[in-house]
Amino acid sequence: MSIFRPEDEAQVRDLLDALERPVELLVALGPEETPLPGARDVDFGAETQRVVAGLAELSERVTYRVEDQPDGFERYPAIAVLPEGEDVGLRYYGLPWGYELGSLIGAGDVGAAIVWLCSAGAAHVTGAVIPVDAGFTTR
Repeated sequence: MSIFRPEDEAQVRDLLDALERPVELLVALGPEETPLPGARDVDFGAETQRVVAGLAELSERVTYRVEDQPDGFERYPAIAVLPEGEDVGLRYYGLPWGYELGSLIGAGDVGAAIVWLCSAGAAHVTGAVIPVDAGFTTR
């Protein structure tokens, strides 16, 4: 089941088709196994995983994996964008939903950074930290 409306799905596919290199999205769930009090019974880790799985369904260039508490994350849930499986320090903290989802998949400066980091032009980059903090996060 797609996470996008039919009219948006084609646009998202086009954005993902702009990727020049394969991208792995690493979902870091964090220590929280149940929703936090007052979080309207939303399992933010599960929702983040569902969004990332939905993105991976739309492009052969996008894959994902899920880990509980991988090294290198400050808050949870989080997504690391790994061009060709390489950690370049690009993190997205929080549940990517609403306008935040646009920043993850291609809208604005963050999306442009993701597309560039996944291009052949960024092959010389050995490390970049571009924190993107939106949605709900926990420490």
